[in-house]
Amino acid sequence: MIVEPDEALSPKDRLSNLQVVHNGGPGEASIARGTWDGVPSEILIRWNGTEEKPLGYPSNRGYATWHVLPRDLLDLIVQEANRT
Repeated sequence: MIVEPDEALSPKDRLSNLQVVHNGGPGEASIARGTWDGVPSEILIRWNGTEEKPLGYPSNRGYATWHVLPRDLLDLIVQEANRT
C-alpha cells in the first residue's frame, strides 16, 4: 500500500501541523508546510511512493518522512524563478 503524502507524519517528535500543498502523484514530488521542531517551516518536500517502493523518499526505520528545505535554498529558487 502506497503511503500518501498526508499520511507521512514522521518524524513525529519533530513534525506537526502538516498541510500538503502539492501532491504530484505516485513517484513524483509532494510539497507541504508544517511545524518542524516547534518552528513553522517554509517548505517540506518528499518523493511519493510507488507500488515498488511504497514509502517514497525519504523514509527512515520503515516510516515515510519529510525533508525541510533550507530557507536560503527557497530564496534562491524564488529568485531564479523570477528571472525567467
